[in-house]
Amino acid sequence: MPKVSIQLPPFDTDDKIEITVVVNGKQRKYDYRMELFDWEAYAHPQEKRAECLRRIVEGYDNEWSLVQIGEASDSEISILFERRSN
Repeated sequence: MPKVSIQLPPFDTDDKIEITVVVNGKQRKYDYRMELFDWEAYAHPQEKRAECLRRIVEGYDNEWSLVQIGEASDSEISILFERRSN
């Protein structure tokens, strides 16, 4: 699948981004959701962050698929999801 990078203005982590593209005269809509996860709220005791991250992604709403995992900080990580096509 071809990729196009679009510079976005700052947005809140709970905001949803809707992008409409026109390809050969046909409009297509894509829905994205950026979520911010706090390590303390999601990690089990003694669990490695990679295991916690896997659990978060696998347990996420089935209507959404993983697009990108952001850079983790000591306290949180951002994850970008895209709504699956019907």
